[in-house]
Amino acid sequence: MIEIKRYKPIHPILKTLISSIWINSGELPALNHKLLPMKNIDLIINLSSQPVLLSDGNSEIRLESCYFTGIMDHFKYSWERPAGSIELIGVSFFPTGFYPFFGIPLSEFQNSIIDLHVLDRTLSEQLVERVKKQKTLFEKFYALERGLLKLLDSNLIIDEKMNSLISDFTQHEESTIESFCTVQGIHKRRFERFANKILGINPKAYLRINRFRKSLYALLNTDYNTLTEVAHNCGYYDQMHFIREFKLR
Repeated sequence: MIEIKRYKPIHPILKTLISSIWINSGELPALNHKLLPMKNIDLIINLSSQPVLLSDGNSEIRLESCYFTGIMDHFKYSWERPAGSIELIGVSFFPTGFYPFFGIPLSEFQNSIIDLHVLDRTLSEQLVERVKKQKTLFEKFYALERGLLKLLDSNLIIDEKMNSLISDFTQHEESTIESFCTVQGIHKRRFERFANKILGINPKAYLRINRFRKSLYALLNTDYNTLTEVAHNCGYYDQMHFIREFKLR
């Protein structure tokens, strides 16, 4: 049986950049399912003996021990896995949290899953080895935090003003980016450049993903009477808008 547990990081600086460190372990049946559109970036270390296999519909992608997911605005990849045990340790970043570790505009990773070997093979191997050789879960998490701190460039941490702006934006329920930028007193084009660099996607697409995931949660976890009710509660104009957005994913 699979078990997923989430923990808060311990180091004060990491607490501002990382929402949780998690472990996904247990016995899995054979799987072949699509990965949902993602509005955040996760760095994942595979401690299992089996590689992670993905398909984009045209070819199979074999991921080694450490990889991360870029922002996904549609269903692109399928996870293919034979039955067996699994042990993954992951780091879920806040919207502005990933950039200070690598300093690369995140738009370059949009709709992609990147093997860390591609960016830095030595770094990837050291991080995985540091975690793998630990015995207890606490020791693994501690080793992972130490490795992340070595990666972190404190000069790239987003300042409080812009971080607050992004935080407000991720809670934004208005129908247009223009209205948000007007209220915040920032030029729309400047905000779009900043969002692409730090979030990894343009603001409108980010809001679409946010609505999609909010509505998906409502469908799976709440009592509702009609799809129109779900659509209105999640920021869609009407049921047709809701259905059209789902088809686009």
